[in-house]
This record gives sequence, C-alpha cells and structure tokens, in this order.
Amino acid sequence: MVNRDVRRQHIARIAERAGVGLGGPAEWLLMRLDEHRDRTLDALARQAPYPTEELGRAADELREAGLIAHENDGAGAWQLTTAGCDALRRIVAARRAHIEEVFSQWSPE
Repeated sequence: MVNRDVRRQHIARIAERAGVGLGGPAEWLLMRLDEHRDRTLDALARQAPYPTEELGRAADELREAGLIAHENDGAGAWQLTTAGCDALRRIVAARRAHIEEVFSQWSPE
C-alpha cells in the first residue's frame, strides 16, 4: 500500500517510540528474524524496505547489541537472545501503538 520511503518513515517512528536504541533497519530485521529464523538476508531483503547491504549492517548491530546469534558461523538459523526477545516485545508494543494512532486518523469515508 505504501512505497519504501513511507515504510521507512513508519519504521523510524516505531523505532523511536520503542526506545530500544536501534535503528529502523535493525528493528525491522529483528521482527522478521523472529518470524523467519531460517531465511538469509538476501531472502529477507526481497520483501524489505532496505537493501541486503543495509540489512547486513542491521544484523551486525543486532549481534553487537547481544540481541541475536547465528548458528554455524552464519550458515544456520538465527536465534534471538533473551535480551533480543525483550527488545522485540518493546518493538511490537510500539508498532501496535503506532498502527492504532495511524488508523485513528483515517475517516470511514
């Protein structure tokens, strides 16, 4: 429904609201890795508002923050750490609040 730039703006607002201290691409990736732990960054980038290179930097950001781990030196499934699960809960709550806010501005017409 919206183009990449608008999607990125919404993601940035959600990231700010969540207060996790991550950039939008890293927060987007954390949500996707929770749903698709066995996918590569290339596969995720096909549906992302970010290119593969940016998702690679986001994955590094998540690893450095201790929020994810990747089995078998990157060849296996992604794993969210306990801290990653806590951050994900905050992001999901911020996303829900953002969606409620956006939809409340729409008129039935």
